[in-house]
Amino acid sequence: MKPVSILHRMSHTYNFELTSLLSGEEPHMRSYTLTRKDKGIVVDRRQAYKYQSLAGNFLNRKAEPFIVTVDPKEEKTVSYNTHPGQEFNYMLEGKMKIFIGDREMVLNPGDSIYFDSGLPHSMKAEEGKTAKFLAVIL
Repeated sequence: MKPVSILHRMSHTYNFELTSLLSGEEPHMRSYTLTRKDKGIVVDRRQAYKYQSLAGNFLNRKAEPFIVTVDPKEEKTVSYNTHPGQEFNYMLEGKMKIFIGDREMVLNPGDSIYFDSGLPHSMKAEEGKTAKFLAVIL
């Protein structure tokens, strides 16, 4: 599967809905879309990340909200990602180290961060436990 950042960039460049690539269906909701717990469209970005789209069925979205689950890995190197726009992350469960450029920060439940997603960034679950956060890509 392609990284979400590449698909997101393509959808904006070529003016089509990201959901079309992720699910094979066109979004059709205009007033609202309801996503039940654990029922969002699943997007495989990397082995250590699981993305669930929370608004995949809403037409002409201004933002891409996801629940992201990061499984713990014993990787020595950090794999960075970049994409146009901005990103908001709100920690729900676990403990996660976030890397933005040359900065490293630890996020705990209730912590949030808003950043320029054009900067190289990466996330890593800490303490051998899964981390879960809300990510909103603008």
